[in-house]
Amino acid sequence: MADKDSSSRKEPSDLFKVENATPSIAPVNKIVLPPAEALKRRIRRFIAAGIAALIFFFIVHTVLGWIHDARLASSLDEVISDASPDVIDDALALLRDDPDGSVRARLLATAGLGGDLDKLKQAEALLAESTKQNDPDQRIAKIYAFLAEGDPRAAHAEAERPAKYSEQADAFLLGRASTAIARGQWKKARPDAEKVVDARPGAPEPLALLARIQARTDGAETALATLDRANKETSATRIVRAQVVGLLQGNASEALSLVEEVRSDEDASPVHKAWADLIEGVLAYRQGAIGEAFDRARAAAEREILADETLIVGTAQLLLALGRTSEAKGVLKRLSSGPSADLATRAHVIAWWYAQTGDRRAGLATLSGAGFGPENEAKPAFRALVIAELLNSSPRAAERGRAATLYQEAASDRRWGVAASNGLSRSLLEDGKVEEAIAALETGLAAAPNHLSLVDTASEAYVAAGQLAQAEKVTSAALAAFEGEGWAHGSYARVLLAQGDAEKAVAELERAVELSPGDASLHGLRGDAARMVGSGDDAKAAYEKALELDPAQARALSGFATLLIDTGNFDRAAGVIEQMDEAKVHDLRADEQRVRFAILTAAGQSGMSTMRNAIGRHPKNVPLRLAGARVALQAEDYARAGTYYQQAKRNGADARLADTALALAQLYGRRTLGAENSLERALEAVDAEGNRLKASPQVEVWELIVRARLALANEKRGLAVRYAAQAMKVAPDDADLHLLRADIEEDRERSPEAPLRKAAGAAVSMPIAAGRLAVLLGPTEEGCAMAAGYLKANRGGKLASRARELKRQCK
Repeated sequence: MADKDSSSRKEPSDLFKVENATPSIAPVNKIVLPPAEALKRRIRRFIAAGIAALIFFFIVHTVLGWIHDARLASSLDEVISDASPDVIDDALALLRDDPDGSVRARLLATAGLGGDLDKLKQAEALLAESTKQNDPDQRIAKIYAFLAEGDPRAAHAEAERPAKYSEQADAFLLGRASTAIARGQWKKARPDAEKVVDARPGAPEPLALLARIQARTDGAETALATLDRANKETSATRIVRAQVVGLLQGNASEALSLVEEVRSDEDASPVHKAWADLIEGVLAYRQGAIGEAFDRARAAAEREILADETLIVGTAQLLLALGRTSEAKGVLKRLSSGPSADLATRAHVIAWWYAQTGDRRAGLATLSGAGFGPENEAKPAFRALVIAELLNSSPRAAERGRAATLYQEAASDRRWGVAASNGLSRSLLEDGKVEEAIAALETGLAAAPNHLSLVDTASEAYVAAGQLAQAEKVTSAALAAFEGEGWAHGSYARVLLAQGDAEKAVAELERAVELSPGDASLHGLRGDAARMVGSGDDAKAAYEKALELDPAQARALSGFATLLIDTGNFDRAAGVIEQMDEAKVHDLRADEQRVRFAILTAAGQSGMSTMRNAIGRHPKNVPLRLAGARVALQAEDYARAGTYYQQAKRNGADARLADTALALAQLYGRRTLGAENSLERALEAVDAEGNRLKASPQVEVWELIVRARLALANEKRGLAVRYAAQAMKVAPDDADLHLLRADIEEDRERSPEAPLRKAAGAAVSMPIAAGRLAVLLGPTEEGCAMAAGYLKANRGGKLASRARELKRQCK
């Protein structure tokens, strides 16, 4: 056997040691292909990589698209449920680069309903640029955009067009419900709102809309129960709850807490913030804090919101309750001419504005055109108040009597009793019935203690009646209740002025202006106080500050006109009166200055229309009618002047004054016998106790002039001269007296030039004197100037033809 350890198991030879061996063939590092084959292989690899990349990107795009669509659908869904600014901005962030402009447009239009006009303009631009005008989302966008613009007619037309809204049915139903509300169809809006609420349980936006509808149709309790179903509180639900508990139920404390939450919510829309200001303003007015109410109403009016008509009308209504007609006008201009959410309230608020501006006919036409004419039943209380305001200035006694009755009916209402009591008392004060006005104010203050609107009017009434102690008592109580109210200090200052404490009164008014620096009416009151104490520069500065804040502020305009007329600055006074006309300031104080300006500038016939309009607005005011009679005398309308004196006597004017002035007007009109009878009645006039009425200096002068003219008519010149001499001792600058002296000189066959010059240059001149002087002087420089002045005043006067002939000669 072979040995296992034999030599056949030798070590391998060195031939197999590679590291030491020398290779016989070179190693191959790569396979070198022909160029054509290599190119084909590269192309195949590139195609495979491209296909893989396309598949990858397709998968990624699909997944991202699903995510984007999911987030977009969620955002759209959230906007329908809660259309707050933050929710809308989040949705817009997703859609900023989205190719579908119609969806983005609908979101922007929805934002416009929140009062964001910038976003509404963006929506309109997107709507105009979109190529898919009939896209369902685009159609819904138009509904919301029209609503945001305050055009419910166009929104309704768009909502009624046939279209498929399957994907955004809730958005469409919500828009259609809002459209129905804007058209005043509250019951029709309810089914659509209920469908959206059922489809979105707990969503705050639909629930807020439904609760708002129910508050009007079913009552406050039903609306509050609906709001309790919301899964979270938003500014929309808080505002509707505040409207219900504050405005309908009168729970001021809860409403104010809700309002404060909305105001501090940075995510609240402009509409909700405006509603917060309005609700707080209404509650402040009901409590009597009229300064706070005005500040809140002005804050609500500052936001240029068109989307909510009830907000616009409510703001204007509050401003009118505060007597701020110019601010109310700016708010009412935002109303569209289409359908109304509440036609009755809208028509009556507009009519109330006309009533406060003195345009009774326009106000009655507004009510009649809307189907709420004054012949219908005057209910509720707000309607009674508005009709009373309109009929109060009627020339018919029966309509003025009805106005007083309606004021008394509305005075018992919880919401409008203060405005009615204030309107009735001011009407009585204008008519000179101070005691009746005080009785009405006391009744109003018993129902609304310390209400500053009533306190301010009461201070005027008590001062007019000379009851300064009672005036101080009422204003002091109001000042203690409303220390931080400017008007409390203003009313108290009025009483201090009446008591002669000018320094303290000015200090109170300084405090009032400090508390309410933006209240133009308080600056006007401060100007009145400065004018009354003789500080013309301070008064001018206060009036100018008031007009800077509000160029149409009634108190400041009339007070400034008074100051300018007092100082003889008739050119600037004419500009202020023109400003009053443009602002439609037609209260008694303004009309008094219009007529006074006409008298002092000897406007004559050119001032007759102004005078007649003023008396038409205040037919029972005795001083205004007496002043109007003087304008008629200057215009050579002696018959009208006599009629005015008689009407003033019937309205309670001093009988001796009225009959004496009537005798003078009759003598100017060549009615000697009537003048004798009138003078006889004047001399026999007695007061309520049967005592002979005393003659004031002016009445004494007129009596002497009438006696002198009667003597002159009876050819008793010496007696006429004696009477004229006696009158000269009492009133040496009286134009009527100088005209008498001119007639006496002519009867003596002397030149009447000297007395005619005095009559033409008197403080209260007579244009007829300038006409007679022009004819006397002839075509001289002074005569031509006198003729031009006479024709400017009395173009149709007795001497007009001769003055025109003289003017032609002058040329």
